[in-house]
Amino acid sequence: MTDTLAIFSSAFSLANVSQERRVALASVKPQVASEFIRCIYREVKNNPHAEVILLQLLARAEESGLSIGEWMADSVLVYQWLARHNQTAKLADTLEYVSCALEGSALQIGHSIEWYLECHGFANATPIE
Repeated sequence: MTDTLAIFSSAFSLANVSQERRVALASVKPQVASEFIRCIYREVKNNPHAEVILLQLLARAEESGLSIGEWMADSVLVYQWLARHNQTAKLADTLEYVSCALEGSALQIGHSIEWYLECHGFANATPIE
């Protein structure tokens, strides 16, 4: 458990994360946690708003009924898709995309984050120069 929290603490302050949310973070598979942090590290490291972003992500996961690990895994899929298309996006935009895709997927059988990316792309992505 501690290893996963150490992965998250490399990019986020966990000082204001409740014990319940720490347990949720600790339940994320270390590989998923590492991949997620690798995708967002540049944006959140030394960002004074990083803790707020983490708390928003945790709240979105709680509201959706999906685990934080599922949210992070889907976010990683988005970042991987962006990389294959030589694009990037801000974490807030990525989380909004995942939120919309998860909501849509719940309404349509067979629709996944990959389906949304392939069919609709990512409007808020920016080209990597």
